[in-house]
Amino acid sequence: MTNVFVNLCCPHVPLQITNETFHADQPDLPECFQLSVLSWLPCIFLWAASPFYLFYLKKNNKGYIMMSILNRVKTVFGLLLWIVCWTDLFYAFHQIRQGHGQVPIYFITPLVLGMTMLLATFLIQYERLHGVQSSGVLFIFWFLSVVCAIVPFRSKILKASNQVRTHHAHLISSLPKVSPFFLTSIHCNPCPETTAGFLSTVTFWWFTSLAIKGYKMPLEAKDLWSLNQRDSSKVMVPRLLKEWDKEQAKPPPSTTNHTAGGPTENSPEEVEVLLSNQKAAPHQPSFLHALIKAFGPYFLIGSAFKLLQDVITFVNPQLLRMLISFTKQEKAPYWWGYALAILMFLTALLQTLILHRHFQYCFITGMNVRTALIGAIYRKALVITNAAKRSSTVGEIVNLMSVDAQRFMDLTTFLNMLWSAPLQIMLALYFLWQNLGPSVLAGVAVMVMLIPLNAFIAMKTRAYQVEQMQYKDERIKLMNEILNGIKVLKLYAWENSFKDRVLAIRQKELNVLRKTAYLGALSTMAWTSAPFLVALTSFAVFVTVDEKNILDAEKAFVSLSLFNILRFPLNMLPQVISGLVQASVSLKRIQSFLSHDELDPNSVDRKNSKFSVSVVNGKFTWGKEDPPVLHNMNVMVPQGSLLAVVGHVGCGKSSLISALLGDMEKLEGEVSVRGSVAYVPQQAWIQNATLRNNILFGKSYDERKYHRVLDACALTPDLEVLPGGDMTEIGEKGINLSGGQRQRVSLARALYSDADVYLLDDPLSAVDAHVAKHIFDNLIGPEGALKGKTRILVTHGISFLPQVDNIVVMVEGGVSEMGSYQELLKQNGAFAEFLRNYALDDTVEEDEAIGETALLLPCVLSFLRGRLASFCFSYWLHRGFVRRRGRRLFTYLGGLVFFRANQGSFSALFSRGSASGRPGPTHPLLTANSHLPLEQASDWWVESAHICLRQGCVESTGPGWGRLGLPGPGRPGTDGNGPLVFSLSSWLRSPRKNEKRNVKSKVYLEYAKAVGPLLSVIIILLYGCQSAASIGANIWLSQWTNDASGNGTQVDVPMRVGVYAALGITQGVLVMISSFTLAIGNIGAAKKLHFNLLANKLHTPQSFFDTTPIGRIINRFSKDIYVIDEALPSTVLMFLGTFFVSLSTLIVIISSTPIFAVAIVPLAIIYVFVQRFYVATSRQLKRLESVSRSPIYSHFSETITGSSVIRAYSRDTAFVLMSDVKVDENQKSYYPGIVSNRWLGVRIEFIGNCIVLFAALFAVTGKESLNPGLVGLSVSYALQVTMSLNWMVRMTSDLENNIVAVERVKEYSETKTEAPWEVEDKKPPPEWPMTGNVQFQNYSVRYREGLDLVLRNITLNVKGGEKIGIVGRTGAGKSSMTLCLFRLLEAAAGEITIDDVKIAEIGLHDLRSKLTIIPQVYYLHIYCDSSISKDSKALYTTVYRSLIHTHIHTLVVMSYDVATAALGRTDRGEAAEH
Repeated sequence: MTNVFVNLCCPHVPLQITNETFHADQPDLPECFQLSVLSWLPCIFLWAASPFYLFYLKKNNKGYIMMSILNRVKTVFGLLLWIVCWTDLFYAFHQIRQGHGQVPIYFITPLVLGMTMLLATFLIQYERLHGVQSSGVLFIFWFLSVVCAIVPFRSKILKASNQVRTHHAHLISSLPKVSPFFLTSIHCNPCPETTAGFLSTVTFWWFTSLAIKGYKMPLEAKDLWSLNQRDSSKVMVPRLLKEWDKEQAKPPPSTTNHTAGGPTENSPEEVEVLLSNQKAAPHQPSFLHALIKAFGPYFLIGSAFKLLQDVITFVNPQLLRMLISFTKQEKAPYWWGYALAILMFLTALLQTLILHRHFQYCFITGMNVRTALIGAIYRKALVITNAAKRSSTVGEIVNLMSVDAQRFMDLTTFLNMLWSAPLQIMLALYFLWQNLGPSVLAGVAVMVMLIPLNAFIAMKTRAYQVEQMQYKDERIKLMNEILNGIKVLKLYAWENSFKDRVLAIRQKELNVLRKTAYLGALSTMAWTSAPFLVALTSFAVFVTVDEKNILDAEKAFVSLSLFNILRFPLNMLPQVISGLVQASVSLKRIQSFLSHDELDPNSVDRKNSKFSVSVVNGKFTWGKEDPPVLHNMNVMVPQGSLLAVVGHVGCGKSSLISALLGDMEKLEGEVSVRGSVAYVPQQAWIQNATLRNNILFGKSYDERKYHRVLDACALTPDLEVLPGGDMTEIGEKGINLSGGQRQRVSLARALYSDADVYLLDDPLSAVDAHVAKHIFDNLIGPEGALKGKTRILVTHGISFLPQVDNIVVMVEGGVSEMGSYQELLKQNGAFAEFLRNYALDDTVEEDEAIGETALLLPCVLSFLRGRLASFCFSYWLHRGFVRRRGRRLFTYLGGLVFFRANQGSFSALFSRGSASGRPGPTHPLLTANSHLPLEQASDWWVESAHICLRQGCVESTGPGWGRLGLPGPGRPGTDGNGPLVFSLSSWLRSPRKNEKRNVKSKVYLEYAKAVGPLLSVIIILLYGCQSAASIGANIWLSQWTNDASGNGTQVDVPMRVGVYAALGITQGVLVMISSFTLAIGNIGAAKKLHFNLLANKLHTPQSFFDTTPIGRIINRFSKDIYVIDEALPSTVLMFLGTFFVSLSTLIVIISSTPIFAVAIVPLAIIYVFVQRFYVATSRQLKRLESVSRSPIYSHFSETITGSSVIRAYSRDTAFVLMSDVKVDENQKSYYPGIVSNRWLGVRIEFIGNCIVLFAALFAVTGKESLNPGLVGLSVSYALQVTMSLNWMVRMTSDLENNIVAVERVKEYSETKTEAPWEVEDKKPPPEWPMTGNVQFQNYSVRYREGLDLVLRNITLNVKGGEKIGIVGRTGAGKSSMTLCLFRLLEAAAGEITIDDVKIAEIGLHDLRSKLTIIPQVYYLHIYCDSSISKDSKALYTTVYRSLIHTHIHTLVVMSYDVATAALGRTDRGEAAEH
């Protein structure tokens, strides 16, 4: 090779001058080297990369880009450089013509450079034509050209005075080449990735604009960029499904035994025999293969980056060895050290860029896998059979989309560690063997011994987590019951009992958490001490096995850096294997689901046929292995006819509709449906959308048609009630609509669709009689809106049957009779029997209603004559008992009180009878001002009664406010009369706090106070001590290595090893103690915060629960307490650890080279800026991602529930698109979150790399005063700081996110509380109340501050033993009076006394424990007998006797002795009967 260069350059232009290059104070490279190697290196790279790059551009054509000014300038510069190179070549020829001899290198180099410049110019235009904004290949080429041109340019400056001939080509070309380089790199404006330049892409500079925006103002969904086309569901899902279809289409393996028949069922024993004989097994397509084919190529690019990063990782330890060696050589030129420092910096920088490109590819792959999995599962869920739905419930399928898909996404991040970890371990051991020889095996043995310890800790931790989750579930379940029945708890004064139970469960939960924390402390100690123990054993063995083994700085600190590299793969490999096992389980679950049978789209013939709907010899089942549900079905429905399907419950009416929709398995026969289909299911399916969108269902809006539909379906009056009209948002599953309203919306959807065939599955069952008649007359019947359409109506309403064209009578899954109404009556068969049964039921119900009305009317008339108690009739009508079967006239055995109540003002009241129930004179109990004269008031109620009778009280829960489904005046609830309108909930709910603000420092102090101020200080001191011990151990090692540099021998080896071991073990013990202390503090804080939250909520007034959603309170007890229990402690642990590691690094470097303190200031400023930008933006991106995730699963659950409706209306494609849009919206906020981590990593690691650079540079400048041990100590610490700085920023972000849980819990722990439960100096006598006299004195009350009074100036006197009835319309204040007695509502004016004791002055428990109530809303607690001692037979007997009196004793299992004692019988037979 040397001879070749000699021939090219001749002896006068030497290739190698070692002394001039390496040992001079001003080194220079030989001219031949500059003219050949440096000139050709960029050219070789470009020519080698061009074929692959051209192939890539051809395969990934993104469309051409218009010629811009910048592109023209780059092209002109490229051509100019080409001309300069050719000019240089011609100048060499000119020199020959002048008689000056020229060596070949002067001809070859310009020729190579000229051809390369022409290639670069061609690539600039070729990239433009293929849509590439900025090229990585050309960027590297120009970068190499500039770097390689610097050396010749410097040489020419140094030799300008004595150099005879200047090499024009290289000098000139080296300068212009800079221009295209910068022209390419400046094209990195802050914009999305697709338009970013190469330099912007590799440094993630294009994300900076979003980071700045997120820092300045809260990010909203509109601020996010659109998802890249390559990452969208439109691209990803078809790619996966294409590969999955190929897998499913693969032919099964050939078999020796093949049967012509269908599949046969074998017992497990037979299957085992078949397998043992290697006979054919059913073909199982591999979903893993489909995933690998779909996403493997892109993932492999990330794998290539990982391989390159792994190799580069081991460069810096070798450079560290050379740097320490440099400090030992007194005569070595300084530029050696500077070159090594710069090389260490460039190596670390290159490692950073490559590592984050690897992570970017892996995270994008994971994101794409999740997108594809969700899309594939959603599409499959729309078409699976009903038999498949039995094995995969909605919840399970949602878990596939959320949990299992997430596992795949998490796994892809570190999947490369499966091969990378062994590779790193092998390379590290190789270099360690080169450094320490066989002694390294001692350190490896320690690592191997630590594996079982870590495995044991992991196993026990997992077991404790399972146990803790059980306790947590039990606690949350109990809290849910408490909060849902909080009113009953307060009424019965049960708070302390339930509080004790919650705290008992909480204590068990904390005990498990404490065990887990202690194991975590052991794990932390093992993690921290492992590198030291490995180093200690390796060094100790190394210096003791042979006296000639000298532990110098090179061996010690290079080995330490290699041990630190080894730590990451050793800890990651078990986690990756664990994640792989979990992902394999998820893979099987997903593969099993995607392999389910699908509905046959061709089971229903959609072609034109003679009949509009026909079933010929049909035989149907819900599952292939199930018995037939429908058999011998023969139904023909002419175009435009109305067919009624009747029959008893379970005879197969709904199954017939499902068969016509294609939702059942067709075993035999033919099904034909001509034209489009509209389907109204028995249970109306309502989307979480506006009322209008529910009706339109994807159709365009036609105002006239729309209003005709509303009128036909009797929905127009409902629109007047809804706050937003038809634009009112309907809650999930139509939660804010009544059952009848939901069914009418479903009918409106069908009518608006303007289909050819209408399948109506008992749509009139959910509406009242007059509404059913309206719908039938105006919609379904012969003169309705669907006149001329084919209608198949499943119904139980016999009154409509005479108006239909034909009737199908079904019996036990078959058609019994078919014909017109009159024909079937004449046959006197199954239809006549059906009519008799249902007519009898209707007659009985009608008679009951008439009888009740007959009893009621005399009462009403008599009272109306006296102009009194006119409210009675209206109230009973309001309760709807006349139309409801089973209601009875309100009777009262003792005394009866009727009064009219209007918003708490009483107009008249009288009582008949006394406490004993004997008739007595009528006397007023109270007087109050009335808003209306008595005459007008009674007339108003008479009119309202007639209105109610004329309207039939259809679906109403009463007149007035109650009829509209709204709360009465002044009331926060509905008084049991139907749901509130969903959109009005904001009127009654307290607003949610803004979650976009920054966390105040006060919150951190509050958490420290909960931990304990003294304990917090001790924890920080312990962490400081452990860092000091770590620094001491390494300084001792530095001094130990200096022994060798002083005299070349080891001095007092046992003492050196002993002290080193003592310091290291001290560090490990301090780590464990500090972790234990931190765990104790965190658990104490969790206990205290939960106790305060629970105590406050049980003391909180009822008004708080009326205005705050229960889910929001439950969230405090579940998610926020979980964060305080588990997430926050681990975050604090990691934050303190990384903070003190970073601080230790800075202390060591500054103590070694004090001048380093100067560099700290600018680096710290940059660090703080980057941290603040990242934390603010990252927090908001996580919030946006969380908000956009829930709609995916909500939409999916909604889709599964209504899959039959969606398929019937042929809307499956639209719903798939809706799902894809929601997934893409979620990924649109998830993707910037990924990039934000990469953006942070590059910048923080750049700061760490700068620390490495300055530590090395200052070590070189201080070479004279520094010993090799200090240099090794300083630089090895600097090499570790990069990861610590990165994690410290992430932990700061996590800490800020998690500490919000403390703020939220504190907020709900400090809400206003109700009056004390007990007032010691005002306790009533134990026997109070003795007689039960109740007095209201000018009593007024309101539900909350700022609301109107619900009771006004009530004066009431009730004697002990009297029985008082209170009546009034919804919202009048009936329930409010009872709440006032229990002080759930505190008086706004006046007072209540019971037996001369003012209830406002005594404790709440003293009051409530002496009263009892049967509340409107029942409350069943799961632990019915928890307050009764298991050993108390007498108490059990009392309970059982109570159950007998309430007629529910048959539902309770008791022992024979208890039942016998309760019944007071001795006969075993009688007791057994009960």
